Amino acid sequence: MFKNKSGDLNQIKYSQGPSVFHLHGHVGWRRDTNGLIHRGDPTAHVDPDAAVLGMPGPTKKELSESQLDQVWNLAFHELREADRVVFVGYRFPESDGLARQKILDALRANQKARVYIVLGPGNKDIARVQAMINWTRVSGLDAEVEQMWAEDFFEAFERDRL
Repeated sequence: MFKNKSGDLNQIKYSQGPSVFHLHGHVGWRRDTNGLIHRGDPTAHVDPDAAVLGMPGPTKKELSESQLDQVWNLAFHELREADRVVFVGYRFPESDGLARQKILDALRANQKARVYIVLGPGNKDIARVQAMINWTRVSGLDAEVEQMWAEDFFEAFERDRL
């Protein structure tokens, strides 16, 4: 979990709780006047020129390997080391092959993690997401689907139950 109030990527700190990464669809990354990237309040709609958005395709790959490489590297390192992984509201969109590949590669490298999927009851993408994750699970620890909405999961979540 990011604890740094300024959002400075060079000073990302952890709490004792679970690490939380919100990389897909995040609009809080912004570039300051010196060109440094910061995490903070959503700014894309307020100051589009300062917003740092990785749209699927070549520009996202470039951004993930340059200005946001620290946070991407940290996220995938944590994913490779985690004991539990919960995908909340993330359906592995077809248009984002880069993120999908990196996530699946990290899960493939981490055979000890239990993986949970929270996409909402009856979501049409559940079977697809579960199948992709299960193909990474040589250990036999298939992904578990929780049939609830994201807000339900966060309300009911108890760390010790995972």
